[in-house]
Amino acid sequence: MPWLETDPMFERHHVAQDLASGLWTMTERCARYGISRNTGYQWCERFLALGVAGLAEHSCAPLSSPNETSVEIVAAVLAGHTRYGWGARKILKRLQMMHPTVEWPAQENGAHERMHRVLKAQATKPAAANANLQQRVFNTFRTTYNEVRPHEALDDETPASRWHPSSRPLPARITPPTYPGHFEVRRVSSAGTFRLHNGQQFLSQALNNELIGLEEIDDSVWNVLYYETLLGRFDERTRTITGAPSLKKGWWGSRDQAAW
Repeated sequence: MPWLETDPMFERHHVAQDLASGLWTMTERCARYGISRNTGYQWCERFLALGVAGLAEHSCAPLSSPNETSVEIVAAVLAGHTRYGWGARKILKRLQMMHPTVEWPAQENGAHERMHRVLKAQATKPAAANANLQQRVFNTFRTTYNEVRPHEALDDETPASRWHPSSRPLPARITPPTYPGHFEVRRVSSAGTFRLHNGQQFLSQALNNELIGLEEIDDSVWNVLYYETLLGRFDERTRTITGAPSLKKGWWGSRDQAAW
């Protein structure tokens, strides 16, 4: 299955939704999402007071910073970049030589941005004549960047010299899940749904044709598991599932997931 993505606002919204459902305690929800109880109460209070807007990050930036880089130093660094096209480390080194009495800021690691700049300059300008030739250029760049070019952040070693294969082998076949005898086992359909008693419930198309386990923990309330992972809690009376944020496609549910 492909990796699924989420974001902090998404997670906070579902923490608040799950607690509002009445099916989870604060301790259960905080453990499920890997947060402290204080954090859980904080996001729930914001949600109740301000709605979804209250779940956004509040700026932690100070109103003033005594260590902020001066306008003059910023201007000098930008002027050096405009003139030479160098990176910050080389520009700061030259400025230190020209003005040794000035306290210049320390250079931070900009390796991620620098890699993309070098990639664009060396592999796309000019672009190759067609996609196959362009891929060859990218392959050559990748080999050079990883196996030949020394990296300052790695003490002038190459990334390939620091890489080691995982000690965990990739299994040739993934063993299907097995569940305890008191579980109801259901296969998710090609439409992402499962059937329980007289109803059919949407879960996720990411689990198409997979076996899930259903454990009744209260009257008409079921834990929904995939292998040993608790995906959520299904209430037959309201036809809703709570507590499976990584499987949901939208914040408030799509047309296919109006019951979430």
